[in-house]
Amino acid sequence: MVHKGYPENLARALMILIIFILAGRGIYDSLRYSGQLSPIADSYSEADTLRAGEGYFRNGFLSNAGLPEILYGDQFPDDGLASISSLIPEGSVYVYTRYPPGPNMLAGLLTKICGIGNLGCFRLFPTTIAIFSLTLFAWMLSSALGPVKSAIIMLAVAIVPMTSNMMHGLHCQSYAFSLLLIQLGLLLNIFKKKSESNAIHLFILFILAFLHGWLSFDYFFLVSLSALPLALLYCPLDQKEDKKLLLFAVLAPTIGFGFAHFLHFIQVVVYYKGSVAAAYNDIFGAAGWRFDDSENSISFITGRIILSLRYLFVFARQKTYFVINFPVLLAAVFILIWIKEARLITHKPFKIFLRWRSSGRGLYVIAAAFIVSFLWIIVMKQHAAEHTHFLPRHLFLLYFVCILTILECVSLDNLDNQESGIWKLRP
Repeated sequence: MVHKGYPENLARALMILIIFILAGRGIYDSLRYSGQLSPIADSYSEADTLRAGEGYFRNGFLSNAGLPEILYGDQFPDDGLASISSLIPEGSVYVYTRYPPGPNMLAGLLTKICGIGNLGCFRLFPTTIAIFSLTLFAWMLSSALGPVKSAIIMLAVAIVPMTSNMMHGLHCQSYAFSLLLIQLGLLLNIFKKKSESNAIHLFILFILAFLHGWLSFDYFFLVSLSALPLALLYCPLDQKEDKKLLLFAVLAPTIGFGFAHFLHFIQVVVYYKGSVAAAYNDIFGAAGWRFDDSENSISFITGRIILSLRYLFVFARQKTYFVINFPVLLAAVFILIWIKEARLITHKPFKIFLRWRSSGRGLYVIAAAFIVSFLWIIVMKQHAAEHTHFLPRHLFLLYFVCILTILECVSLDNLDNQESGIWKLRP
């Protein structure tokens, strides 16, 4: 007989152990890459970020309307945009207007604290935030699901390399992933528990999304629409209150993210001496190119299909993202969801009754997570084609929802008077 409370205590201990192991990995990498750009966490962008940070340190955070000068100084002359600076007139100031300045401003702050080029000190900052986000994520999982299922999810999250291999990154990847974990944990509590403090939760979603928007633009669909698969999993959506909750859980982060980019647009207007037209042409001209570079309508469609398939069957299988064959996992999840009911009863070594119950809703949940995870890749094809070294991280949402959906189909209990048997399936 299993002692009451033993599984829960073991699960809590496992979650603590996982956090310590991942924290150790992050700190080790921070020190390991203390004298160089990270070969994993987008060294190109890191070089530009560190040069911009030095520019803020020297010239102030309001220089160039607060926009980063990514070719400032002489750090890393062979990396980032400096490696192709022959395209830029010598002695000219290159202010980057087409990306939110959040990572560069953080690099400026870290330059003030740590000193120019002290990368070991720099890297401990995003690593600390990552460790905090993992701890908060584990706590929110436990609050919504209980310690046992939470421990299983934490284990599934921990074995995915993308969870920890960019903790030390100095551009947006580490910060963005940390914020995404917190957002997913919060959304899980909103839809699973349906607590009365939803106004506070929605405000936190707004703040998280604003920070996300100040760091990057490619997480837009993840930040705005992550609520959809979780709402489908936990809410019937046939009640007015459920629909209202989903609407606000989408609107709050969308507005927060959009507000950050509106402020960035104002920055660019100020940089162009008040010219709205110049700022519009600069930002939206770049967005148009990132959206598509197809030469005809056929490649407009087929290019997106081929790129999405490459992300699923090629890039997602790289060991920097998943240790498992992700397409095989996805297929296995779909097969399991098709099984409506099953049970397994054992007497030795423990008396356990394991029940599986699934509904057709699970298919919609996975489909929604799939679409949201791939939406940036589909919409911003040219950008996705050029940034395959970090955009497969978007598939974390799909992975997380797959694991969560499977666990929510399973119930476990200790029974004394159940007939032992095997899986009994009802097609």
